[in-house]
Amino acid sequence: MEIQRFSGDLYEENTYLVLEPQSRLCVLIDPGRFVEALPEGYTLDKILLTHAHVDHALHAQECAERFSAPVYLHRADLPLYRADALSLFAQAGIRRETVPDPIVFDDGEELSFGTLRIVPIHTPGHTPGSVCYRIDDALFSGDMLMRGTIGRIDLPGGNRGEMFESCRLLASMREDPLVCPGHGDYSTLRHEKETNPYLRGIV
Repeated sequence: MEIQRFSGDLYEENTYLVLEPQSRLCVLIDPGRFVEALPEGYTLDKILLTHAHVDHALHAQECAERFSAPVYLHRADLPLYRADALSLFAQAGIRRETVPDPIVFDDGEELSFGTLRIVPIHTPGHTPGSVCYRIDDALFSGDMLMRGTIGRIDLPGGNRGEMFESCRLLASMREDPLVCPGHGDYSTLRHEKETNPYLRGIV
């Protein structure tokens, strides 16, 4: 597995392209940046959204049309995805003419591409349908977990109690995946459990 990271167009968001060399398939995670071309010989299999806010979903529909790939989102974030005010498109001054529904998944469902499993971990708090995607030894954490901090709870869909429980869930994980956050630098889950004030000591 190879991970490529790009800077999104809004709020220094991280867009990720995950490549599976054996099948020559890839997935795009949080397309805040429009990806014009894929690495030679690769096909885009899926577009995964960790949540529905504008900086992470800005180019989802464009990339879906460009590469004929479906967009996936947790069911609980569908109301945010559909509404410009709740998804913060309106606040960013962006008006969408059409908002085609993505493919939604529920708790416990897994996805895959090539030989790799995609395990969505429902971590509400930043938004109702916020998820972290576990792929091999990497955790794509969106705005749930970032280096030294967590996501805001004062935006549409935020909930303090749910965020606390999601922090507890991640802190209880025994594995030590690479953390690929929605903003900022890479980290590891072990590092965050030891140093992040929102995860340290809550389990």
